[in-house]
Amino acid sequence: MLGKWMNKVREPKCIHKYKFIKTQDSENFKTGQIGTASFYKCEKCGKEKIEYKYNSDINSDLWNI
Repeated sequence: MLGKWMNKVREPKCIHKYKFIKTQDSENFKTGQIGTASFYKCEKCGKEKIEYKYNSDINSDLWNI
């Protein structure tokens, strides 16, 4: 059992290279914010990541040119 754990610790960690999967609408009902959620997946290990961007953030980015 200890040998399996040691082998797992010795394995190199994945340096994630995320690939875009899809975008969909999202809403935070508690705060009343509407925006988009972008889904990404690592090409090497399959780990998924979600990024949320709300309309207030999108509008402020537009004016920060």
